[in-house]
Amino acid sequence: MKNEILLLTKDLLKAIEKLMPGKITRINKKSNSELKVFLRLVENKLEISTLYSKAILPIANGDWDDYVSFEFKFLMSLIKFPPINEQIKILYADKKIKIDTLIFPASLTKAKRF
Repeated sequence: MKNEILLLTKDLLKAIEKLMPGKITRINKKSNSELKVFLRLVENKLEISTLYSKAILPIANGDWDDYVSFEFKFLMSLIKFPPINEQIKILYADKKIKIDTLIFPASLTKAKRF
């Protein structure tokens, strides 16, 4: 299926923790709420990045087009309520991204905006 990635849940949770903008949260909560996350699959590696940091997950299987971007605050709910399955599926369709059972708005872009 197009725009679908399958990876280990523990790898995704570690990547999200690496991306957490701790200093931004303390300095300016508005900056944290507007922070964008970009996902891209490159040679079976999932690249997750923000304006301030990047995490690369070494093993990810799927078919993904370009960059998909969405607000960082949606990833925070995965930290608060982590999925119980060993593997997690990420899907993008109709301007929405689905990570496990969580669905939220996202946009597809040809290039990173920063």
